[in-house]
Amino acid sequence: MAFVSGLDSVVFDTPDLARVRAFYSGVLGLRVGTHRRDGIAVPDESDTYVNLDTGALLCFESGAAAQTGTIVLRVTDLPGLLGSLRTQGIEPTRERPGFAIIVDPDGREVILQAG
Repeated sequence: MAFVSGLDSVVFDTPDLARVRAFYSGVLGLRVGTHRRDGIAVPDESDTYVNLDTGALLCFESGAAAQTGTIVLRVTDLPGLLGSLRTQGIEPTRERPGFAIIVDPDGREVILQAG
């Protein structure tokens, strides 16, 4: 019997929430998630956290030190995204057909997977 039905969220601490928010929303184009309060959709962010919508939530919270790990994002147009990243001075650390790896402002690897 399976008790887990899916991934809800992944949470990382970051010492610079504004920089990480700008990278994931501004550079990669992820939308801030929303939650419902009194029947109204409210952006899911504050001065201490941001939840970004990837299907599951990718959450960053203010913390003393960056937590490391690897984030894998499925992208619909890998060549287009890589072109956009390069115009912003972001080069992949590794690139192969169907995927590329970049590094976020906290030094975490972000794998961009076509599909």
